[in-house]
Parts: sequence; C-alpha cells; structure tokens
Amino acid sequence: MLKIKNYFKTILKHFFALQILLVICSFSTVFAQSTFNSQRLENAIISYVRSVNKCESVVVINQKIPEQRFTQSGVQATINHQGDLTGLCKVNIDFIQNGEIIRSQEVRIRVNLFATVPVATRFIPRGEEITAKDVENRRADVTNIDPNTVVELNEAIGKKSKSGIAKGGVIKYSDLIANDDVLIKRGDRVRLLHYSGAFLIRTNGFAMENGTAGSIIKVKRDNQTLYGFVADDGNIIIEDRKVFEQ
Repeated sequence: MLKIKNYFKTILKHFFALQILLVICSFSTVFAQSTFNSQRLENAIISYVRSVNKCESVVVINQKIPEQRFTQSGVQATINHQGDLTGLCKVNIDFIQNGEIIRSQEVRIRVNLFATVPVATRFIPRGEEITAKDVENRRADVTNIDPNTVVELNEAIGKKSKSGIAKGGVIKYSDLIANDDVLIKRGDRVRLLHYSGAFLIRTNGFAMENGTAGSIIKVKRDNQTLYGFVADDGNIIIEDRKVFEQ
C-alpha cells in the first residue's frame, strides 16, 4: 500500500513540474525580447525623412504601422528608401539581428517640402519687368520643384517674365527672359500688331523662324510673308500697314 502511495506522489510531482514548464514556455512566446511599437516606428520614419531631405519636410504616414515583436533579443531596425522622398513615396524598415534581415516592413508615406524662396506678390504678365515690389522671400511648398531651378531674389528683380507668373508662384529661371532666350519658335501661332496713329490693328499669323526679344523675323499671314519686330511679350509688331490690307 505504501508503494502505491509513493508511486502516485511521484506521478503528481512530475505532473506539476510539467505544468510549470508549459507555463514558462507559453510566457516565452507571448513576451517578445525586442518590441517596436507603432509610435516609435513612425517617429523613426519622420526623423529619417528629415535627415535625407535638405528642405523642411512635412511627413504624413498613409497607413497604420503594426507593432513589431520578436522573441529574439538585440534586434535593430534600419530605414531605407529608393528614389526621391517627395510626394507619394515609400520607405522600408528592415529588422536586423546579427547582421541578417529577419523581417521587413514597407510603409507608404507622403512628403511635402517647404523652403523660403522668391514668390510673386501679384500676377506678373508676360513680358513685364519685375520690380522689388513684385517679389518677396516667403515659405512655400516646393515639393514638385527642383531647387536648382529656383532663382535668388536679386536675380529676379529687373528681369522680364517669359510667361505670366501667378500670384504666390515660385519664381524659377525658366520664368525669366534672358537676352538669348527664344521667345518665338518656328511654327508658333503669333499675334501680329500694327499701330497706326491712335488705331491698333490685331491679327494672327505663324512664325517662319525662331525669334528672340528685339529680333526681326519672318511671319506668315494667310498667303503673305511679312517681317516683324519681336516684342518682349512675344507679340510681333508689323510697321507696314499694307500687310493688313486684302
């Protein structure tokens, strides 16, 4: 009888030991050794984008980033990307242990870039000279603008606009007329002007050659070949009135 009791005691002892082992194992799978919560990952992405872009960056995370949990200890996270970090784009988070990637997470983001640049304080018509009152340095969205194309404030003043510049528009080199800029290209539809005393006659034609501001080019109106002076605003000034007569 005593042997039977000892046998059952031994069985119960091993049973409780097994239960404790199962509890320990279950806790090891529930509690990760390395954890990266969503907010921590979002803050890391924002810091990464701002370190890459030279301009002020406003970052919006376009998806919920799930918490990342690992049973392994010593897991590190690194962020990388391909292409430009502007507009709608993506970054990739790699989770690394002992130099090997054990998990990756792709994250969709939107990045808007801002910088202090010269902008127009009013609408500037084509061919009009830009004065100091027409431009000012202001914080503006430059997400879709190559920073290398933006002029300095003093470079814009005194130049003439190649095309109409909207109020609040960032002023770029392509907006300004240089001495050797081609205003009219061969085949362009052009406006022909003729001044006669107090009267102005307007008609349309086509350029037969390229023209810069101040040059004289051939134009065609109906079946007539004419010569005209290229004004800064791209209009063609014809001096001989007979060219407008049928």
